[in-house]
Amino acid sequence: MSLIRGLGKDALIYGVGSALSPLVRLITAPILTRVFSPGDYGVIALVQLAISFAILFAGMNVGSAIGYFYYHYETEPQRRTVLTAGLLLLLGFSLSVSLIFAASAPAIAQLLQLRAAEPIVGYELPLYLQIGSIGMFGGILSTGLQSILRVLKKPLHFLLIEGLVLVSHVGTIILFVPVWDLGIAGVFWAGAVSPSLGICFGLLILRKHLALPVSLSVVPAMLGYALPQVPAALINWFQNQLGRVALNYFATLSELGLFSIAFSLASMILMVNMAFRLAYDPFSMSVMKSSNAVDIYSRVYTWFTFAFGCLLGIVIFGARPVLQILTPVEYHEAYSLILWLAISGFYMGANNILATGIWITRNTIYTSYAQLVTFAFVAVSTLTLVPMFGALGAALGMVIGAVAQSVAYYFFSQRFYFVPYRFLSTHIAVLLIALTGVLLNTLIEDAALGSSILIGLPILFIVPIICYLIILRDSERSILQRSLRSLVRGEWKNLV
Repeated sequence: MSLIRGLGKDALIYGVGSALSPLVRLITAPILTRVFSPGDYGVIALVQLAISFAILFAGMNVGSAIGYFYYHYETEPQRRTVLTAGLLLLLGFSLSVSLIFAASAPAIAQLLQLRAAEPIVGYELPLYLQIGSIGMFGGILSTGLQSILRVLKKPLHFLLIEGLVLVSHVGTIILFVPVWDLGIAGVFWAGAVSPSLGICFGLLILRKHLALPVSLSVVPAMLGYALPQVPAALINWFQNQLGRVALNYFATLSELGLFSIAFSLASMILMVNMAFRLAYDPFSMSVMKSSNAVDIYSRVYTWFTFAFGCLLGIVIFGARPVLQILTPVEYHEAYSLILWLAISGFYMGANNILATGIWITRNTIYTSYAQLVTFAFVAVSTLTLVPMFGALGAALGMVIGAVAQSVAYYFFSQRFYFVPYRFLSTHIAVLLIALTGVLLNTLIEDAALGSSILIGLPILFIVPIICYLIILRDSERSILQRSLRSLVRGEWKNLV
């Protein structure tokens, strides 16, 4: 439990840092939704879709290799070599892919025009893509520096860089869009400029942890660890983004825009999920040689699913009221999508824990096998549901894919490294939470702001009760009860 407490503290700090990036969407949503129509939002989402695909090749999963080999080696010179080589790999990949992406912008713009719905007219897609390529390079480099900070277990420095990027991003969005009136191009210029300050500070912080002269002797081993995961990353991208691709082809830009704003607001659970992952990945590698590692992984999964299951209740409760407060009325119908996007985000974090056995046994090719199975479910469900239900079909397709991924990761990982996860209990709990959310969405469909809040309040109590009764073991219920009593009494040192 002391190790899990340490994980929780790091995750809390990373949570604040990771919350800052999605927080940009929440802060700027009232501004951008009043400047741009849902169709404009759809164009922004479409360009970001293309950029996110290129980022896969710009990163090449080098961050995972940095984390593994840093803990694989035990001497300080070897670890410095790993950090330096990893940073150089990220720099080389990101620069190369960004230049290719910028040069290919006209061709990529033509690919985005492959639509059964009306063509995209009145927008400068090649220009947006070229500006986005600059932001891609800066974003990958900034993320790489933060990956090294996570490996070094420097969450406060991580938080500093995220804070600098947040302030820069919000400031440039306000300057470029409503003040200078650069339109959609201003959104991408803000993304291009905002990582700069964070990169400078990241390099300044890490200068003492890099090795000189540079040795690339570890590069083949790092590529051997990272590259087999790239097919899985590609398939995972299609799993997460196929809904947007299908919406672009089958639906209107407004549907794509509604899906995008719903995804932004559902990012509350995604940002906390990412915070946990930022802390969990180096943590899982650091304890893999412990005699009780199996028990640690099992308990982490249980506490994760309990905590994030409770968080689902908060997201479900706040979906419609937050939309009613932050956005114009034409965006309010996106509330019904947030339930399913939040559940998908829940599984993303839980599945990351389930895959631990694959990573620590270095059978990383099985992540690609698992993703192939996952993609088959995503493709069939999304391409069937989107023509029928539009944005709702895309959200449901993401949930179906996330559940399939959960089963596939669990099956493959348990073959190599058995861990007694509370697997079935988790799925039962999520099913009950989903049914509760559907009932709430039905009740508040036409409700005003005050009614949405009052009708949704019971969710804040029902969902935690479901998680408490179904996910936790008896021993963990006792720990939680003891911790709550200590919290009420103000006995902070006795908290779990």
